[in-house]
Amino acid sequence: MPSPEGPSPETVWRGYDQAGLDRQYNLRARHPEHPEFFAAYAGDSADVRARLARVEGSYGAHPRQRVIFYPAEPAGAPMLAFIHGGYWQALSPEDFEFLAPAFVARGITFAAIGYELCPTVSFATLVEQVRSAVLWLYDHAGEYGADPERLFLSGHSAGAHLTALMASTDWPALGHPAGVIKGAAAISGLYDLEPVRLSFLNGLLGLDAATAGRLSPLSVIPPTPAPPLVLSVGGDEPEEFHRQQHAFAEAWQAAGHALRVVEMPGYHHFDVVQAFGRGESPLCAAVCDLILAYGR
Repeated sequence: MPSPEGPSPETVWRGYDQAGLDRQYNLRARHPEHPEFFAAYAGDSADVRARLARVEGSYGAHPRQRVIFYPAEPAGAPMLAFIHGGYWQALSPEDFEFLAPAFVARGITFAAIGYELCPTVSFATLVEQVRSAVLWLYDHAGEYGADPERLFLSGHSAGAHLTALMASTDWPALGHPAGVIKGAAAISGLYDLEPVRLSFLNGLLGLDAATAGRLSPLSVIPPTPAPPLVLSVGGDEPEEFHRQQHAFAEAWQAAGHALRVVEMPGYHHFDVVQAFGRGESPLCAAVCDLILAYGR
């Protein structure tokens, strides 16, 4: 006889039914106040644009294929490029210009990378655009006062997924040196796309199982030397985000690559990226330490 409570919900991922899995990845529903954070990002970024020198460059024909630079002094400074989040479907580099001052003040040129969004382009095309942007930065950093041999990446959420993929890229296969990226920081990242594919998010992403596997950082960790990583996730983020980071950290270290995990207790998905732009935060300090120690 059927249970009085009715049939058991179907498990779709690691013990989660569909509703449970969707709750893990539906950050806007988890934080109904998220528009306040988006408004704060935009407002703080506008303030930065009004007081710091900036310049833009383009790596492709589409208006979103551009990079915003905040040059540091002196010339030949290291560069930190930031890849924005938004679940590959939203936001822009302009929303995260507020991060620039903490790094420029430490002699690090800050760059914010733009890219076209799903579903306007396919997920795979989006990834290739970001890869093209990184190569363009390496080739053109000197034109913006930065040292191409000290290029570092960072990203939040979907941007952390893209950062981890870039850190695993076989650059010599693309005609560039192995050390295009000297280090990277991934914040609140998504390193296994299979649960994303199984969630409500896939309605706009259009991932199939093969593409999710091929473009999951957890599946493509290089066996050869790779850049050191800083990983962080807010202490109050969903369980799946913590599981994702733990699994990726274990695999990265098992491959012999350097890794530092920065704990951020009390932070959630939308305010941990704000902490990244505060010079006194452990996360910002760890990334600055990684960048400024290189090449000394």
